[in-house]
Amino acid sequence: MKIISLINQKGGCGKTTTAVNLAAALSRLNKKVLLLDLDPQAHTTVYLGKDPDSYSLTSLSIFDYYLGKKTTFELADLVVPIEKNLDLIPSNISLSALEQETTGSTNRMTVLDHFLAVDNKFSYDYVIIDCPPNLGVLTFNALLASNQIIIPIDISTFALRALKNLDKMFFLVKKHKKRTPMASYLLTMYDARPRYARIFIEDAKKQLGSGLLNTIIRLNVKLKEACQLGQHIYQYDPLAYGSVDYLKLARELTKENAGTAEKATITQPAVPERTEEEAIQMFSYNFADAKEVFVVGDFNNWEVNNRYQLTNKDGRWLVTVPLRKGEYKYKFVVDGKWMADPSNPFAEDDSYGGKNSIVKIN
Repeated sequence: MKIISLINQKGGCGKTTTAVNLAAALSRLNKKVLLLDLDPQAHTTVYLGKDPDSYSLTSLSIFDYYLGKKTTFELADLVVPIEKNLDLIPSNISLSALEQETTGSTNRMTVLDHFLAVDNKFSYDYVIIDCPPNLGVLTFNALLASNQIIIPIDISTFALRALKNLDKMFFLVKKHKKRTPMASYLLTMYDARPRYARIFIEDAKKQLGSGLLNTIIRLNVKLKEACQLGQHIYQYDPLAYGSVDYLKLARELTKENAGTAEKATITQPAVPERTEEEAIQMFSYNFADAKEVFVVGDFNNWEVNNRYQLTNKDGRWLVTVPLRKGEYKYKFVVDGKWMADPSNPFAEDDSYGGKNSIVKIN
């Protein structure tokens, strides 16, 4: 059984989104997954459409039992089935009092380790733990119990600086248990449009080295929409970019766990195959002196990659892209310069002082 904790004391980095959708992606690879909500804010529980206040048994019950407050304990009483291969142990706000109530207890840091690795015979392939956005007792419990931790990093100024305190936690874990879980770093909420984002990735690669996962989670509004409806991304839109990215992450992790992973340069997720609901849209223009031309837009999260590179045919640059019905914003990237489509009269101002062209697929 593999135990993976999602940890970062910095909020807003996609920690809960990753915990929920990674767990769902693993379940779609026919792995049996337990999702453990260890955050008193119960964001994972709410994300999946569950009311935290409706459960008398939560992740707090694990601590109550091992710290002598309960005389009986059954795993089946804790688990809330979500769907095939995916179960949840919910949380609620009562977990926030744990640190004060257990002050002075000698074994309060090893409760999860005993629960997951010693005392229970689990039938799960993976346990995914969503930790609170701090480095207290609950997070330390998760660190001691885990084989691997994933630290989500959003593309922001303070994201890499926030990792320094985690190094201190790893030192304490090694001192306490003589080993530390494997640490992996995951870039989240990536938007390729600002130049800063591309610079950030290069800095992250230099600072984190082989610890940086190949998968990048792109900024995708579908992930937020799914959360609002109490669903993971595969329930809401299995063809969304968020679905593609988290499935890629799940595949990367399962290969690593099997010992067959090969570290490579960071590549962007593949584009979903065309479905019957999609139509072919051709992007074209005559860029006489151009050396390379790409099309980017909200249909590919504004990524410059080979899938969206135009081909020069007798002086005219062309590419076809499968798109669902709807309205899309896009630009051309001509020899590194981002520009609106000069042949398209439909455009709107972007947030960077330029224009986005607009195409509508009926």
